[in-house]
Amino acid sequence: MNSRIIWKLGVLAVCVSPLSAQEFADDERRGRDRGSIYEQAMGRYFEDLDRRRVKVPFEKGHRSTLLEYAPVVEKARASTAKVYKGDEVRALGTVVAKEGLIVTKASEIGDDEELAVELLGKDKMVAELVEVNEENDLALLWVHDFDLTPITWAPGSSLPVGKMVAAVGTLNMPLAVGAVSLPIRNLSEASKGFLGVSMRPADEGTGLLVTEVLRNSGAEKAEIEPGDVILAVDGNAMETSPDLINTIAQAEPGDVVLLQILREGEEMMVEVTLGDKDSGSGFQMPQHEMMDNTARMGGLMSRNRSGYRAAIQTDMQIRPNHCGGAMVNLDGEAVGLNIARASRVKSYAIPSEVVLEWLGDPDELVADVLEKRVANAQAARKAAEEVLERAIATESDVTRVLEELKQRREEARQRVEVVPAEVIQPASAGVDEVEGEPSEPVTLEDEEMPDA
Repeated sequence: MNSRIIWKLGVLAVCVSPLSAQEFADDERRGRDRGSIYEQAMGRYFEDLDRRRVKVPFEKGHRSTLLEYAPVVEKARASTAKVYKGDEVRALGTVVAKEGLIVTKASEIGDDEELAVELLGKDKMVAELVEVNEENDLALLWVHDFDLTPITWAPGSSLPVGKMVAAVGTLNMPLAVGAVSLPIRNLSEASKGFLGVSMRPADEGTGLLVTEVLRNSGAEKAEIEPGDVILAVDGNAMETSPDLINTIAQAEPGDVVLLQILREGEEMMVEVTLGDKDSGSGFQMPQHEMMDNTARMGGLMSRNRSGYRAAIQTDMQIRPNHCGGAMVNLDGEAVGLNIARASRVKSYAIPSEVVLEWLGDPDELVADVLEKRVANAQAARKAAEEVLERAIATESDVTRVLEELKQRREEARQRVEVVPAEVIQPASAGVDEVEGEPSEPVTLEDEEMPDA
């Protein structure tokens, strides 16, 4: 597919499935990388196109094919939960202990706010985040239910290429079926330093000619330009591409290296702060994903899809919110946990052995989690009792003051009712009395009228 066709498809994808600025702002706030707008738009376009396409019966993703594998996932369905963040299903979870322990994909659920899970035949339950394993992007949740059905495990590290597997969900059939594509892989490239240039041997003399500077990379931020010749790094001469690759790989993201470069006949020294291949800032696909560039344009991919020290690669087409669910063999046993959709034809799963190594002894894990929950409950109860005591004391004091006020008001009312009659002014107060005899009324005739 030439670049002009890809560009037109990209424009069409943006028109068909636009991504709002608020959506990306929310992802930025959560610190969760979705990749470039172009890449995600293309993913949405092809995903929508795939949904509209009439699937051929018995094609791998056709309902008829998935129903054929229904018995494979029947038992594991009871051990699979939907994991909610608020009202949105963010991932799947796999029950690892009947006492309420569930493992899911950490980067999909974020923090421990508004977490809940829903299992078959059970109401939605509030979930508590217990622990996060950053290396494998796993999170351990606990729910207040002591009658869950734990998953049945089987070895996954030794699965041969071509072995059939299925992705478990809560439906009565697999979410996807496929085969193991590659043996166990180490995808933990993120710990290596990353300069962000493409290069080739210089046409004249020694050094490496920069042919491309990747967007938002450390090289771009240090103003390295195409046409520059890298002569040395930290004083070590760079004669071949492996020289530069190996030197940078020995450093870590955030390290500062000193480049000696030749630009238009002048030598200069430039400090570069190294990035990493899949950091959220200046995202650059790791090498194992860059090799499958066209395949990436086939559906939405997981935000975190690299950095695992051990992963099983399959060709199952799972969705990002299917991660955290079990990947089972044809006997219905979990050989791993689906952890990332990396491209149209590539998904990763964490082998069962890695998951179990992290969880440790099941009984000790349950005891440790429940002891902490008891301690938390006791602390919460003590705090509640202290609040209750203060509330009771406040109620008692206020009630006492109100009673005193009521008593004072009653006493005041009674004093008003018993005031003596003699203190009240008589109604005949205007009539003069002399020695007990009433005075005669004065008439006009008794008064001498003045002359006119």
